[in-house]
Amino acid sequence: MLLLLPSISALENDESPSVEIVNPKEGYLHLFGIPIFPIQYTIALKGFTLKPIQILADDDFDESEDLLVTISITGNGIFRKINYSTPAIWNEKNGYHELTVSGRDIDALGGFGYCMLIATVEDSSGNIGSDELIFIFLF
Repeated sequence: MLLLLPSISALENDESPSVEIVNPKEGYLHLFGIPIFPIQYTIALKGFTLKPIQILADDDFDESEDLLVTISITGNGIFRKINYSTPAIWNEKNGYHELTVSGRDIDALGGFGYCMLIATVEDSSGNIGSDELIFIFLF
């Protein structure tokens, strides 16, 4: 008697991927993306050029490097509204999805102000997970 088991691709995947914003670190002052010391708010000075925005994404079905991670920064800059969204890049050395953002990038988006960083992760089945962090950009 031959017993056929369903393949893993035939199993239904209805779990959302897990996502965590690793950098910027909540409640820290960051200089060029490097957490310097804890403070009451999350503040980023001069972008994320020496240490990028880092997202930890995991899924029970897909490998981390196969997940679609999008980083969005929205808010009210001093000069205009900030609305920035782009895919993050997988870094196989540290296992994070990353995005380098310079002060020039954000200056073009509105300079400085209160922002919300939203990391959205989508797996191959269309399940979505997200994490968000409110912080202050100063450039």
